[in-house]
Amino acid sequence: MEHEKNEPRRRPPERNSRAAQAAQQRRDQRREQAHLEELRQKQRKRARHRTRRRINPGVWKRILIMAAVVAAVVLSMVLFFRVRSVEVTGSAYYTADEIRAACGVAQGDNLLTLSRARIAGNIMAELPYVSTVQVTRRLPDTLELTVTEYDVTYAAQGADGASYLITADGKITEKIDETAARGHIAVTGLQLADPAIGQQLKVAGDDDVAAQGQHDALCALLQALEEAGLTKKAASVAVPSSYELSFWYGDQYEVKLGNSENLPYKLAYLEKVLESLADYQTGTIDLSFSEGSEARFTPKQ
Repeated sequence: MEHEKNEPRRRPPERNSRAAQAAQQRRDQRREQAHLEELRQKQRKRARHRTRRRINPGVWKRILIMAAVVAAVVLSMVLFFRVRSVEVTGSAYYTADEIRAACGVAQGDNLLTLSRARIAGNIMAELPYVSTVQVTRRLPDTLELTVTEYDVTYAAQGADGASYLITADGKITEKIDETAARGHIAVTGLQLADPAIGQQLKVAGDDDVAAQGQHDALCALLQALEEAGLTKKAASVAVPSSYELSFWYGDQYEVKLGNSENLPYKLAYLEKVLESLADYQTGTIDLSFSEGSEARFTPKQ
């Protein structure tokens, strides 16, 4: 017993271990973050208070007036400016009712929010003979549609053997029979691939590049004939390739034009050549101007 009393006591393990120090650091960081967040909130409150004090009653009044004006405009667009009438001008092939039905606008639609491009697109897609559409809003309740239609169409044959009417810009307007086709300027030297009414024509052929070249040359020739005022004289046009354009001037002259370059000049030159020919003459007028050559007239034998 005496031995036990004289034995020294053992000290408890130290509490300041690394784990305890890390925990204390985390607690200190959390307290510091909470303190910083409290300071930020106080700063926000002071800033809001300063902003309220800076905006005087006059400014608030103007803001409220502007908001009222915006609300009135929105309300007027919703309640007023409704379509009550659709007026159509310039149409000859289609009736005004047909154009109204195709435009996609109903009575009661909001006049200010209508898409003019969509209205024009609807009409041209639905009615193939329409060339252009001008859409005008006339407040408070009227929509005006000014329509331009194609004056001239041309008869071309499809790969399916049927005849179709096309426009100078290559739009297919109608499928017709052979009797009706004889009343239009005939297009020869090519066939239409998969013709669809209201769509752009595609030239049939194994070579896509060559077919596209024929398409472009055909449209260029038809447009040049219209601009030169020669559609009443042209009996047929031929586009066997993009560099072999020709047309028959009545049944008296075959006019060869070569490629589609300088077509306006070639057709203007044609008028001078015709002035130099006698009324009884018939034959071929070559205006291809290939390799620097001049216009040539070859009488029919």
